[in-house]
Amino acid sequence: MTSWTTTERIVLVRHGHAGSKDRWRGPDAARPLTETGRRQAERLIDVIASAAPTRIVSSPHTRCVQTVEPLAAKLDMEVEPWPALAPEGGRDTLRLLQEADPVVSRHGLVLCTHGEVLREVLTALAGDPGLETGAPPGAKGCVWFLDLQLGRLLAATYVVPWH
Repeated sequence: MTSWTTTERIVLVRHGHAGSKDRWRGPDAARPLTETGRRQAERLIDVIASAAPTRIVSSPHTRCVQTVEPLAAKLDMEVEPWPALAPEGGRDTLRLLQEADPVVSRHGLVLCTHGEVLREVLTALAGDPGLETGAPPGAKGCVWFLDLQLGRLLAATYVVPWH
C-alpha cells in the first residue's frame, strides 16, 4: 500500500534510433531499431536497472518494444504493450501519471514511448510550454527520471542517450 505523501519515481524512455520514417517501406508501427538504436537499448540497462523497475510498459510499436526488451530480459520481466503510449496517446499517458492512487504505487514504472508523447507529457507536467528537454523533446534513446507526488512533478532528471 502506498501513502498519499509517497514520492513515486517513474522512468520515461524515448525509443532508440530507428532510422528515417521516410526511408522505411513498411508500416511505421513496424519500424525496427537500427544498430545505433540496439546499442542505445543495451546501454539503458545499467541506467534504468538502478531505479529498481517494478513494471515495464511500452508503446506496441516495434522500436519501443525493442528499446526495453534488453532491460526486461536482464530483469526477467515482461514488456507490456500499452496502446496509450503510441504517438497519439499523450493525453492517456499524462492521465496515468497525474491520477494518484492511494493503493497502487507506480514507483518503478518504466514507460517507453515516442517523441510526441514525451513532448506533451513533459510540457504538461512542468506547466511550461518552453520546457527544455535537450534536443526537444529529448533525443532518441533518452531517459527521464520523473519524481511525482499526487500527480505533480517534483523533479525531472534527463539522461542523454549514447550512440
